[in-house]
Amino acid sequence: MNRSLPISLAVLQSLVLQGADFTADELRQRLDKIRMVELQVPSDLPDFPRLGVFRKWCEKCGKEMILREEPGLMMALVDRLNEKCPFARFDLDNSSLCPYCGDGRFYLNVKRKIFNPKTGREEWSETSRYPVNRDDLLLLLAVRGNEPAILKGGHAGAGRRFFPFREYHIVSFQVKTEEAYHEAFDAFLEGKDVPVPVPEVKVKAKKEREEKKRQAAEIFQRLTSTAHVMRRTELDRYLEKTAELSKMDYSFNGGHSLLLTRMVISPSVSPYVWMPMSCPECSRRYYVVNGANTPILMQPLGDLLETMKRLDILPDYSSLCPYCHPGKEERTLSARIHAAGQPDLSAEISPLDLAFLAYFTSPDSLSLTGNELKRLREILLGEKNDSEFSALPLDPDKQ
Repeated sequence: MNRSLPISLAVLQSLVLQGADFTADELRQRLDKIRMVELQVPSDLPDFPRLGVFRKWCEKCGKEMILREEPGLMMALVDRLNEKCPFARFDLDNSSLCPYCGDGRFYLNVKRKIFNPKTGREEWSETSRYPVNRDDLLLLLAVRGNEPAILKGGHAGAGRRFFPFREYHIVSFQVKTEEAYHEAFDAFLEGKDVPVPVPEVKVKAKKEREEKKRQAAEIFQRLTSTAHVMRRTELDRYLEKTAELSKMDYSFNGGHSLLLTRMVISPSVSPYVWMPMSCPECSRRYYVVNGANTPILMQPLGDLLETMKRLDILPDYSSLCPYCHPGKEERTLSARIHAAGQPDLSAEISPLDLAFLAYFTSPDSLSLTGNELKRLREILLGEKNDSEFSALPLDPDKQ
């Protein structure tokens, strides 16, 4: 009997795990194989000018721009959304469309029906504002408007598989200071936001859950902040910590449902979705949403852990800190991505990006629209991506 065999197998396993990260060439090959989901405008809408050649002068600054989405088409799609989606009200806002005096994007103002526990009735929420392009509106029609014809030909199956939860995405992570979180948490326990206060026995249980959540978050943050080094020099300890985290009550399991780019049409965020983090710069604690309203459907921090199985990512949690960056409207996670064969890349990653990355690094097949694939290539290969902009300057050098 070969007594060295178990040791040889253990060494082999370690070598395989250490070499599990995608190289730059493997990233390109995998990206080239992604199945494309083609979207098409409903056939009963009027014809509009071709995309990318429609010129317009800004009424504010008078400069000329190139429109990639024709305003009439965007308005027609929004009107169709209002016909198909009685649970929400949509209004197209082109006030920021100019790439010179705005940001080159259309915005969608959204009100949604929500249940008010104090009155026991459904009411319209306050207006939310999201950047949108044509694909966003077509995806929303496919998901919420139940228009399968928008998914071209044989791609309808891919739509049924991947689209159902896309409306739960938020454009950025939401954060709270420690003071604001505890104020909201105490108000919840005291029953200020619900008809009946939480019973004392449940208050105690919920506080115990908060402590378990804090312990899990500390392990998660230490693990993800040091994984860049540990996976090369201390692989066994990295795997041990990953296994320990997976067994805890708050295990940061990945959700990675593919989501609609920017729309949130769902209830408000529960206090128990927020996870405590410590800023590596100022050392103060803050709370970040570990999910988009329904944590079962999406857990972006868990998706980060899933993605780290095949990608070498170093997150910077100070980029989310509300103390270091107060008043920031959109919060993304700054990260450095390493792949052998190309220089390290810096990226600003949203919860949706983490969902795409987790799916990309998993054995599951992946179907993306053209704009979504461009975003993945931007993060992983550093390729230029302007797909989110609906209007561009006439002279590209002035962008």
